[in-house]
This record gives sequence, C-alpha cells and structure tokens, in this order.
Amino acid sequence: MNHFFAHRRQSVDLNAVESFIRRASMITNLTEPEEDPSIVFAFRAGDAFTNTSRLILLHGGQKCRLQNLDKEALKELKEKENLQMNDMSFNASTVAYLIDGDVKVTQDIAIFRYLARKYNLVAQSEEMIQQQDTFEGLIANLNLTSLSATADPQEIRHASEKVKAVLERLDQWLVGRNYLLGDQLNYTDFMLLEVLNTWFLDLLPHFLQLKSFCARMQQVTL
Repeated sequence: MNHFFAHRRQSVDLNAVESFIRRASMITNLTEPEEDPSIVFAFRAGDAFTNTSRLILLHGGQKCRLQNLDKEALKELKEKENLQMNDMSFNASTVAYLIDGDVKVTQDIAIFRYLARKYNLVAQSEEMIQQQDTFEGLIANLNLTSLSATADPQEIRHASEKVKAVLERLDQWLVGRNYLLGDQLNYTDFMLLEVLNTWFLDLLPHFLQLKSFCARMQQVTL
C-alpha cells in the first residue's frame, strides 16, 4: 500500500480508465435515439463523479443525449441554456450540466442526486438517510484523497494508510450485504463503483467483498 499513490497515474491509464470507459461506453447506445431525447447530459470526461451520473442514467434506462465537451464548449452551452439557480449564474468552472425537460441542473453532485431521486435510488427512513449521507461523504473523501496525493513519501504513506483503513472498513461493512444500504440499491453504490474502478482496481483482490460488490454493480448497469 505504501507505494500505491506513487504509481497511481500509470495504474489509472493502463487499468482503471480502460475498464471504466469500456463499461461506461455502453451508454453510447443512448446517444442516437430515434427521437430527440428529453434528457441531455453534458460533461467533461475525467471530472469527479461524472461516471456516477452516466451509470445511473444507464440503470434508469431512459434515452438521453450525452455530450462530452471541453470547458469552452460547456460555457457556451450554459450561456445558451441560461443555466441558473436562485438567480445566481454558475461560472465556467462548473462544468457538468443536465437538462431533463424543464429541469436544469448543474454541478456533478447536484446532478447525480437529482437522478437518484428521479430513479428512486435514495434512502427513505431517517436511519437509512443518515447512512446514505455518511457513505456519500466517506466516498467523496476517498476520491479526494486519491486525487490530492503527491510524490512526497510522507504524504504517500499517510494517504495510503487512510485509503487502506477506509477500504478495510467498507469491505467489512459489505459482509452479508449486497449494497451499502443492505438490499436497497442507492446512488452511493454508483459513487463507490466509480471510485473503485478509477483508483483501486489493482487492490480489489485484497478486498473480496468489494470485489464481489463491483461484480454485482456491473450486472446492475447491464
């Protein structure tokens, strides 16, 4: 684990990205429907949790048009669509947006939360909502730790220890559970799938519950 982050770019290039793009590319069948779809999802490839929204859309089975655009093209489209919230225009650094009929949503997390509500992938009871919120924060922090790791040996060691502890905790939690919230599929499952596929494929053989979880989630998105 101590040297994982030092080689994370090579690992992502050769393994995680290839695997995840292959899985996410299944959505391309939805980009050319017979009729113009009501849902448009524009994004910049590689941004955090973009694939979470893409996989939720795939799971939902609704036709949509995907637009993988650069920053300037996204800015132009946002201005054209007048994407605003509470009369506050979003700046160009807020890259992803989704249009679903009259609904317009920007920001990656806001998008996948909206889709989760749309496709009933959210917790209902207060107890489950608390667990859901806990896992969202845990997975987001896991992703941030992976993104922010540097070549400094001390930082690598510290980040690796944090990652190992979180993966062990998740692996233990999934014993006897199909998904993070038990038998109820939740949007946080799609978040975890994205993070595991992006950063930690090489480590899954050491975490058998997480490995089985990824296999189940791949079936969910077929």
